[in-house]
Amino acid sequence: EDLPLADGCADLVYANASFNLTADKSAAFREAFRILRPGGRLLARDLVRVGPLPQEVMETSTASLGGVPEEPDLRAAIEGAGFTDLEIDDAQPFSYVMSVRLRARVPD
Repeated sequence: EDLPLADGCADLVYANASFNLTADKSAAFREAFRILRPGGRLLARDLVRVGPLPQEVMETSTASLGGVPEEPDLRAAIEGAGFTDLEIDDAQPFSYVMSVRLRARVPD
């Protein structure tokens, strides 16, 4: 949510199950967008939930499986940060949630 990097210093943000661990997903995606150059890309594998999670999972932590968003909320956070050409695909079951591939870019 607060990377120690300069604006526009990267061509690629590559993450594996990292965004789901952030307390403020929108802020995390805005930060990824901030460090990317125009035309830069986001490539990530992250988690989405489909419907409600069991209560015991929700109570464990808001920043682990309990903090996994549904796809529309994830899409809103990524696009709200300014990313375009968003693709969310390759869904694979993972515990109580789904693992998905995220691809998006910063406009030129």
